[in-house]
Amino acid sequence: MGKTTLASALAVRATADGSRVALLDTDPQRSLARWHELRGMPPNPKIMDVDATTEALGLVRAQRWDYLVVDTPPALLDLIQAAIYIADFVVIPLRPSAPDIEAVGDVVNLCNDEGKPFAFLINQMPAQGFDRLATGARKYLEDVGPIFRTQVGFRKSYVSAMTLGKSGPEMRDKAAASEIDAAWTELQKFAREHHGR
Repeated sequence: MGKTTLASALAVRATADGSRVALLDTDPQRSLARWHELRGMPPNPKIMDVDATTEALGLVRAQRWDYLVVDTPPALLDLIQAAIYIADFVVIPLRPSAPDIEAVGDVVNLCNDEGKPFAFLINQMPAQGFDRLATGARKYLEDVGPIFRTQVGFRKSYVSAMTLGKSGPEMRDKAAASEIDAAWTELQKFAREHHGR
């Protein structure tokens, strides 16, 4: 499970509250757009068929969408920066591994340069044997920026869901549903705290 799987799961979760959610896929692989096609191209969440993030933001405002979820590529910093520029809040998902932790520095710098709030979310957490690794990752990340208490596990349901245009919780996976609910609740709390400043 990667960024796209997490983005799609959070978008679907947001619609469960009655929110209107727009999606923007800036990754050249177009995984989120493909997922939306497999889902049957529903009106909510809806993929925005535009290239420029500023154009997407204009459409979101004009059409009164509640949220815009932007999926970015893993390493193309110009596309990541464009997404950060229009973001109200940036979720930085990463696996609890040294290469992933070392790679977040560029994204953190972009968030700081643009003055955008962010938080780390540990993603693809293996089921067993990685508690010490996750603890070490959290200790390091807490010195860099806020971190979600919720950790999203590596589950078959997330992988299977992507091939069906679904989210992990929609695969009747109670553990996936619980962690996506928790992540969504935390994300809203982070956003409220930022806007309350």
